[in-house]
Amino acid sequence: MTSYLTEDCIYYILKYLQNYHTTLFNCILVDRFWCRAAIPLLYTDPFVKTNKNDFSIILTLISCFNKEEIMQLKNQIKFNINNEYKPLFEYPKYLKSYDCESVNPTIINWINHLPNPKDEPENICSSFHQLILNHCVNIERINININLLIKSNPKFNIPTSNLTKLNSLTLNNLKN
Repeated sequence: MTSYLTEDCIYYILKYLQNYHTTLFNCILVDRFWCRAAIPLLYTDPFVKTNKNDFSIILTLISCFNKEEIMQLKNQIKFNINNEYKPLFEYPKYLKSYDCESVNPTIINWINHLPNPKDEPENICSSFHQLILNHCVNIERINININLLIKSNPKFNIPTSNLTKLNSLTLNNLKN
């Protein structure tokens, strides 16, 4: 006799494994339900254990942007991405924690692997942060270097409708 775990049980097991990214990556290969349950957990804070040399996460998140947003980035840096490809998941909506300082090294490494950036890395980072935070509807924690973002993008803002679940905001390098 074959026994099955209920979906709730599987979800609780996966939730328990939330800090074990390698195991969760294996779980997304089990079947469709496991994949749908594990992806939100993997993308809660995807940069926490990301190697700065693995910038595929940047391209994955960019693939979730609309065509205008992709073009905005392409005006700053030359990169290839299939504008017609849309991922299976809207990964940015699963982000709950976003620390600009931990994301920047990955973005800068990605920029350094591309030919002839049209803009300064700080400006590209700021644009990426702006675009990604526009898509984060479940964000609970944000850590921002406000001087860097405002200096490179004076119009930087986060839609207040995306901040309804925010319970921690850290603004670094505040100057009078």
